[in-house]
Amino acid sequence: MIMAEEYLWIFSIIASVITLLQLPSILSRYRKYMDKKLSNYNHKEKIILITSTTSIGLAGMLGILAILQFVNSIPMLFYIQTQPVVPMTYAFQDLMLVGVISGIVCLLVGYNLFRVNLKELRILLSPKWS
Repeated sequence: MIMAEEYLWIFSIIASVITLLQLPSILSRYRKYMDKKLSNYNHKEKIILITSTTSIGLAGMLGILAILQFVNSIPMLFYIQTQPVVPMTYAFQDLMLVGVISGIVCLLVGYNLFRVNLKELRILLSPKWS
């Protein structure tokens, strides 16, 4: 009996190819839409707007990564404390501590990116008083 799980990688490759084939049309529609919406801004403001929105998305992804690091590492640290002491336990404990530290770093970098770029977007998108 053939199981669907055995051929799951084929489905994922086919879906990836279909997505990549649609990418040029998606990008051209996105560019036309953005050109129409951004016609009031000069070149510098357009670049700030696009990089700031991209950075806010990146900050969100870093925040999600930090949360996932904490969800993975902190319960494992508590579980390791209940296990008998063997050299492998220390290795896992160190690995989970690295996970907590990297989660903190991701959270700080993501927060800083979000704060700075949100401030830039607020300045850029505020009504112009001229």
